[in-house]
Amino acid sequence: MKVLAAPAGFSISDELGSDSLVCYKLIEALASEYDVTFYAITNSYTTARPLPSQVKVIEERVSINNEVLARVIFRIKCLRKALKILGNERIDLIHQIHGAPINPLALHKLSQNYPFIIGPIFYDPPHSYEQTGLLNKLVIKSISKPMNALMFKTLENSDTIIAATETTKRYYSRFVDGKKITVIPEGVDCREFFYTPPPQNYDILALGIHAKHEGFEYLIKAMRAVVRGYPQARLHLLGDGPERPNLERLVKKFDLSDKVIFYGFVPRKQVYEFYRRCRLVCSPALIKSSGLVSRESMASGRPIIATNTIGYREIIANGKTGFIVPIADSDALAEAIMKLLADYDLTCKMGAEGRKIAEEKYDWRVIAKQYYQVYKSIL
Repeated sequence: MKVLAAPAGFSISDELGSDSLVCYKLIEALASEYDVTFYAITNSYTTARPLPSQVKVIEERVSINNEVLARVIFRIKCLRKALKILGNERIDLIHQIHGAPINPLALHKLSQNYPFIIGPIFYDPPHSYEQTGLLNKLVIKSISKPMNALMFKTLENSDTIIAATETTKRYYSRFVDGKKITVIPEGVDCREFFYTPPPQNYDILALGIHAKHEGFEYLIKAMRAVVRGYPQARLHLLGDGPERPNLERLVKKFDLSDKVIFYGFVPRKQVYEFYRRCRLVCSPALIKSSGLVSRESMASGRPIIATNTIGYREIIANGKTGFIVPIADSDALAEAIMKLLADYDLTCKMGAEGRKIAEEKYDWRVIAKQYYQVYKSIL
């Protein structure tokens, strides 16, 4: 089976997190476990471990600083390259693996000769972005109408849409036949994030880009109450970003400099070790359409405390594999953290249950099997 991944994603990498890693892991699992050859178009490809030989990665680089414009130009370049490949190779199906469901290739009449899949796709309510300052109402209003028109046409021309969450399926079912939407969550590599018993310490792990929407300020505020109850507690904060100076100032303001440790960007091969060293994981995000940190926590055998966002509430079993708390609520974060710090047996029980669910439901080999079944069903 030959699959044209157009685009596979804006970037493909096993060294980064988020979308880049999802693209890498899904392609790797499908190519390794099944007889699938990929022509994967991307803007950039950087890996510590190259993808299998039957994956032909085509880089269509766009070198400008404006990321929004870069992504638009990349889609145009992707269209040109995809049409060239379709003219020269025997392709069985087209799959847009990542990115917004707006694809000019789906609108081209040549693509109508091939089964067309889009996914995984996500949905976050627009008001979520307004609340976090990522977009204001004027920007949302100005871009929504033309972008929605392109999105609806792309979805209409797709044979199968893969939604990462049930919430996403419900939203897009308002615009297309829900029967062609399949829910398949994103995965985690249970061989890399292997299980170890939680250590009997008071170390808390949080990781992600230091931006407003990740909500780290609420976690830092929560640490004031946590260290009063547990002076040994330490928050290990991985990542970097524009909010880091503000977060560091907040730590100093609350006299938490010896309780909150900033590590900056940490290579993924070291991230595994942080999961093993810490007793629990916390993600105070204000918006989250995907739950990579929760899946990694579960695979590592660590309970996770996370906010009531789309990406987390469909993955975390509240009270069984972790705790779901209200968004932007430092008191609730502190209460949940201290509940786990006070009960090591509960920590272990939640961690073991999380690992079990990760193996059964979220391992990339399990996810790849579901994608392969979708591939076969439309050929």
